[in-house]
Amino acid sequence: MSELTKLRAVDVDRLETVVVEALSNYQNKITTPATEETARLPAEVVLSNCEEAAKAVEGMRDEVKIHIKNLEASLVEADNNLKFVAETAAAIREQGKVVQVQIEKASNTFKQINDSCTEFLKKVNG
Repeated sequence: MSELTKLRAVDVDRLETVVVEALSNYQNKITTPATEETARLPAEVVLSNCEEAAKAVEGMRDEVKIHIKNLEASLVEADNNLKFVAETAAAIREQGKVVQVQIEKASNTFKQINDSCTEFLKKVNG
């Protein structure tokens, strides 16, 4: 079985930092006197930070897709291995039947030889 691809850890700490910074920036800006210009700037910062957080989340989606593909490949390989095990077990059972028939034939042949020898000895010894 091939070695499974190591899964990369999702950078949750970075995502948390981005979200906390966005919220912090938003809260800091909201406490200042609101003018049209000062209100627009914090909104743009929040939007920018939210976009960065959204992209980080989308990046995680891509990582999850990679992990799913790796898992699918592992499942296919495991399924193939299970089929091989089943085929091997069936072949062993079939070979066991062949060997059993050969042993029975050999046993019958040995019995016939033994009977012939016993008969021959009776004739010779009289």
